[in-house]
Amino acid sequence: MFDFKMDQNDVHQFTWMSWGGILSPWGLVILTAFFVPLSLTSGAALFATFVSKAVGASVFEVPIVRSAAKSGDPSAELTKAVKAGTLGRAGKISKGVGLAVFAVLWLAI
Repeated sequence: MFDFKMDQNDVHQFTWMSWGGILSPWGLVILTAFFVPLSLTSGAALFATFVSKAVGASVFEVPIVRSAAKSGDPSAELTKAVKAGTLGRAGKISKGVGLAVFAVLWLAI
């Protein structure tokens, strides 16, 4: 987790930082799709890993950012999400998506 100083920053700064963390992994997915040979098992594994990480970050972060924008309290929203088990759920979803993407690519090889 980043050392984001909740008491020294506002919800807009939290939102910008969060969207950077959400969109960056998707940038890796796009770059990998264009520049890595997905016809190789290693390329398929790398692509599936990046998709998995991007999905995990999105599933965890997007609801927090949206809730923080409404409430104005990012710290409270982050705490609620962690206590509600959102991080574990995001991990399970991302692993499932990663395995499914790898399986589809592997079958296409």
